[in-house]
Amino acid sequence: MAFIEEGEGFRVGNPSAFMAQHVRLGSSATEALEEWRALGLTYSDTPWYQQYGQVADTIARSGDWARLDPGEIPAGADYGEWSMGKGGQYATQVNVTYLDEETGLRSSQPFTFITDTPHTPDEAEQAAMDEYGSDENAEAYGQQVTGAFVVHVWQTTPFAS
Repeated sequence: MAFIEEGEGFRVGNPSAFMAQHVRLGSSATEALEEWRALGLTYSDTPWYQQYGQVADTIARSGDWARLDPGEIPAGADYGEWSMGKGGQYATQVNVTYLDEETGLRSSQPFTFITDTPHTPDEAEQAAMDEYGSDENAEAYGQQVTGAFVVHVWQTTPFAS
């Protein structure tokens, strides 16, 4: 089993990022769930497997960006190019996963974290959780946020019309 060691950036407060890291390591959904539970955390089987499938599918469709080390600033070759604004910024797209409380459907929505200096995937995921993970948002939108994970990183270039 591919247990994630302390210091490798496991995020137990963010199930989707925990799952994404396990996908990156090549763990099965069962191995990831066993580790989650070994850490003393709980998650029901069916929702876990549904969400793990959602995360794994998104990662498979998003290329190598979702496989970045969450605690490390991406290397120059890791960045895609996005023509936006004045350029010279760093943008990270994060998928915020949630459960719609009315329909019971699991889905995700994008969140883009933009800074003037390079940042880690962890920082972008935390910004997404700070933005959408509050009880106020859950009440306002009827969505229980189940985590966030990085799917793209870009370095911006000046937009030329």
